[in-house]
Amino acid sequence: MKKINLKLFTAVIAIISVLASSCEKECGYASAPPPQISLRLKDAQDRNLLSPTTPGHYDVEFIQKENKSLVIYNYNLSADSGLTIVINGTFAGERTTFLKLSQADQDTIYTKVSKTQTKCASIYTLETVRYNGATITTSGTYYTVRK
Repeated sequence: MKKINLKLFTAVIAIISVLASSCEKECGYASAPPPQISLRLKDAQDRNLLSPTTPGHYDVEFIQKENKSLVIYNYNLSADSGLTIVINGTFAGERTTFLKLSQADQDTIYTKVSKTQTKCASIYTLETVRYNGATITTSGTYYTVRK
């Protein structure tokens, strides 16, 4: 059996510990995950089309069943007005997502995400969001689509 030089082993462990802690202090493990797309579907009267109280609303259960890669989340737990479609973020590049809202209504969402590499992390920036070919912009935390 080979003998382990205890002093050398201790020195290697100490060096690794110093390097790991200096990286943590310098960077703080800052990283930005790929951005998610939060969509609110509204009618002409500014009512949420995911809310069952809105005339002509979409069936949330159908949407979730047909679109496995998204989640419907309620940002306003006291009312259905907060119902929002959340599409998981994508890494750098272009992505087209097909959103089936009903048997007769399938929409297309195009996203373009850029990646910036810093010393400590990868930062993903959502550059473009198009809904059925039209560029849409955020109103804070979500994108609003008029249907």
